[in-house]
Amino acid sequence: MKTLIVEVLDPVRLGELYTVSKFFGETPDLVALGQGDVPAGFGKVFQSQEILGANVITPLANLVKTQGYEVIIFSSSTEGNSLAAPLASLLSLPIISEVVAIDEDLNIKKPLYGGKAVATYKIEGIPLEEADVVVTGGRGIGGAENFQMLRELAELLNGAVGASRGAVDEGWAPPQMQVGQTGKIVAPNVYFAIGVSGASQHLAGITNAKCVVGINIDEEANIFKRAKFGIVSDYKKVVPVLIEVLKEEGI
Repeated sequence: MKTLIVEVLDPVRLGELYTVSKFFGETPDLVALGQGDVPAGFGKVFQSQEILGANVITPLANLVKTQGYEVIIFSSSTEGNSLAAPLASLLSLPIISEVVAIDEDLNIKKPLYGGKAVATYKIEGIPLEEADVVVTGGRGIGGAENFQMLRELAELLNGAVGASRGAVDEGWAPPQMQVGQTGKIVAPNVYFAIGVSGASQHLAGITNAKCVVGINIDEEANIFKRAKFGIVSDYKKVVPVLIEVLKEEGI
């Protein structure tokens, strides 16, 4: 998931939020509030001299819209609490406050009734195991940032995004996205295998997929033995065309 951290330039807070962000897979981008040195390790960094108020909220909302962030993380601080609620309202997005734990399936826990009970919330989209369409990226997509294109395709098809073991091993996607014998077993109507070689453990996880579409530059890739439709090409030439056609058709 494309993740944005919004935080004042405090090394401790930033370190904690960076750790939390890794549950969502990609290297997070950062909106750094206030003055100071920005630590290394983030993706894109946007710096604001303002810390609170409309001068932060409006540009932040525009940034989220243009960059397509799926998760925005704030600390439970004066600044975080002051920014998160108005931003969620402006963007018509849900907000979960006072999060105390996240598990590998992206279930979020927060205390209720003064800590006497704990509620669990699910923030992922359609679970892989329940999706009618799954778009999976393999090592052949070349990097974590390229999953954004796959997410766009999946969203247009009301589907879910998966990853091969190779992509997970590279650190491009979290383990909960892994499809295969050692990951999630899926049975969608349509399964897109993009840049996926087609190792035996991966094929074991898609045995019940009704229609497999393989896209790979290697015509000898094992995925083509399982695919009903195979496209031997650079996925960066194919997927944008699919996305454009779906948008034009209003699907």
